[in-house]
This record gives sequence, C-alpha cells and structure tokens, in this order.
Amino acid sequence: AFCQNPVSTPSRCSFMTGWYPHVHGHRTMFHMLRRHEPVLLKTLRETGYFVWWGGKNDLVPGQEGVGDFCDVRHDARERTRRAIWSIDREKDWRGEPGSDTYYSFYVGRLDKGDDEVFLDGDWANVLGAIEFIKSAGKELPGGKPFCVYLPLTYPHPPYAVEEPYYSLIDRSKLPPRTPTPEGWRGKPSMLRGIHERQRMQTWTEDRWTELRATYYGMCTRVDDQYGRILDALREAGLYDDTAVFFFSDHGDFTGDYGLVEKNQN
Repeated sequence: AFCQNPVSTPSRCSFMTGWYPHVHGHRTMFHMLRRHEPVLLKTLRETGYFVWWGGKNDLVPGQEGVGDFCDVRHDARERTRRAIWSIDREKDWRGEPGSDTYYSFYVGRLDKGDDEVFLDGDWANVLGAIEFIKSAGKELPGGKPFCVYLPLTYPHPPYAVEEPYYSLIDRSKLPPRTPTPEGWRGKPSMLRGIHERQRMQTWTEDRWTELRATYYGMCTRVDDQYGRILDALREAGLYDDTAVFFFSDHGDFTGDYGLVEKNQN
C-alpha cells in the first residue's frame, strides 16, 4: 500500500480535499487546510449531515478552529486517565540524550492498571464515538444523517501498547527487516542523515524484534477498536445504511534501514 505522504498533515489534507499534496501545496506538517479549499467535512455539514469529530486535528490551523467542519468536537479529556505522549511521560521513556534509546520512541508494554483498556485519548474517543452511534438514531432530529470522523493517533510512535495486544504478536513470524544499505547507495542522503541522528546502530536484532512486535500490537489494537465501531453500528441497526471508510495517514520505518518513525519528505 502507498500513502500520499510520509507524514500525517499532507495525507489528511488529501483525504479531505481529494487533491494530492503536490497539487494543493500541503507538503509538510506546517501546510494545513486553507479557507478556500473544498473540505469533505464542511461539504457534509452544508448538505445536511451532522458531523461528530473525535480525535486528532492535524488538518486545521489552531487559530482558526474547527467550527466550520463539525457540529460536535468530542472532548476526550474527561475520560482520559493515561497519556503516553506528554512532556512528563516522554522524559521517562526517552532515556539519556545521546543514548541509543533517545530517538528510538520505544516504550513496549503499557500498564493499564485495573482498567479494561489503557484509557488514553484514542480509547476515550473510540468509546465516545460508540456512545454517539448508539444514541444518534434516537437523538438527531428528523433522522438527520451523520458522519463520525474518528482520526486516531495509533499506531503513531512512541511504540507502546497494553495487554492483550502486546502479547498477541508471535515474534517468530515477523517478516525480516529491510537491512541498512551498504554505503547508502541509491538512497536519498536524507536517510543517511536520519540514521546518524537516531544513533541506533548498536541495536541488536532482538531489540528490533520487540520494537516491531509492539508496533504490530498497536495495529492490532486499532483493528479491535475498528471492530467495536462496526459492532456499535450493527447494534444500533445502522450498519446496512452506513458507508465506512478506513484511511491511513502515514507509514513508518519500524526498523527498516535501521530507522524508526518517519520524517518530512
């Protein structure tokens, strides 16, 4: 599969406008939607849809707000009890500057405590979407059609996931990594620069396996969440009348070429 762009904002702008990044000028994380551009969410609202948005932005400049694009922007903070991506937590998992873990983004298994799931922002938004779906048919006036826009963070680094997803992945069945090319022949110089900056040349194959298995576990978590959304549509009697679209906004090196994460093109 191919993504429109290695990072999220250009890809998400493509989803919403129907234009490739090289057409609309959204080339990096800093080139967001502009007011004059056609945007799917805004078009749906203008044609009578009720739009519920729960999750990341990465689309609209913060100073402009999302009021033109949705009727409800779900606030996940009330339900969120844990967050792996925060300044305080980042200090815990990054390691010392200059070490071979500092740029690895590797955390591994998350402790969910006594909760059924690790109640981070993604889970809070998924559960909020499920609640909305189950009530939408009863509460929206006149059977008004709706759109649930649920842009999740996972499987974005840091590489971290709770049980049971962490242990569901059979490490012995992971596909081999793409090796670091000798002398970086035929590859962009940018890749070599990232490789030198991340300082992960000392990583053993066992460490790479754990990082990659964690990433696969993160994907498995998203798969489970997706299934729960579909189940909610079925329980609400809406599944047969609902169009469901699943998008992926970026790729990830996940150990290929000895690299992690992704980077601006």
